[in-house]
This record gives sequence, structure tokens and C-alpha cells, in this order.
Amino acid sequence: MALLAPGWERDYHGSPAFHPTGCLARLDAAQWRPDDCYDLTVTGLYRVRLGRVSREYPYRAAAVSPWPHEPFTDSDPLVELERKALRDAYSRLRNESGAVPADQTLPLEVLANTVCTELALDGELKMALLELDSVIERARQIREHIERNLGRRKRPREGGERN
Repeated sequence: MALLAPGWERDYHGSPAFHPTGCLARLDAAQWRPDDCYDLTVTGLYRVRLGRVSREYPYRAAAVSPWPHEPFTDSDPLVELERKALRDAYSRLRNESGAVPADQTLPLEVLANTVCTELALDGELKMALLELDSVIERARQIREHIERNLGRRKRPREGGERN
């Protein structure tokens, strides 16, 4: 899977450019819609670099190569601290909406990617996060985004309300 590059609308039915970073994904479900499109449910498996396009129709196919992250272990104390901080921030955000908190046992990479997917972030920001080689840095930036969001919600509006 690849994210189309900015300006894709001008060539949507042709061959719009896409970002060179993508995700190898497993197709979990497909549902045909009346507008002759599909709703797909996928699970991301691995970050990849996309290479030369080898076929355009009926669907584009490109060469892919795995793009591993910086190595880390989930037992590293720094990883555990960031995982806990991200999980706590995400739980606070979801509790505001009455949703169930994130799974307490997810590894940092899975947690960071899951939270990033579920947040209403611009596609270009999500791409920039995916392109970070450090999963710890990705988790930190996602957590900081959540904390800024939570902080904005708690600040009183300028001018305040009058009684």
C-alpha cells in the first residue's frame, strides 16, 4: 500500500505519483460498494520502500524492498518508558470519548502504528511518522501530538463565557 503524493487529484484516473515509502499489508476483508469501489480492511505487516512500477493496469504493481527500523528490544527501559507514556496518553484521549483504552500488552511498534492509524492526522504527517527510522521517536512524536491535543481541549476559551 502506498499513499498518493500531493496533487494526485489532477491525475487520479491516470497514474498519479505516490510516496516511495509504503506498507506491506495483509488483506483481511473486502466489501464491494454500490459505487463500484471497495472498502478494504488490511493489517500492516512491514514497512517497505517502493521501487520501479512494473505494471499499471488493472492495478499498479511496484518492486518493494523491506525497510527495517533501527533495532530495539521491547525489554529496553527506554522503550518501556515510551510505551507506557504513549499508552497512558492514548488511554486519556480515548477515555474522553468513552472508548476502551489501548491494549496494555502491545509491543511499542504495534502500539505506535495502531495509535497513528486511529488518530485523525493528515496523511502527509502520518507518512512523515512512518518514515522515521526510530520507532521510539515515532512513538514520542505521536504521544506529544496527543498531549498537545489534550492540552488544547482543557484550556479555557479566550474571552471566557460570561454569566
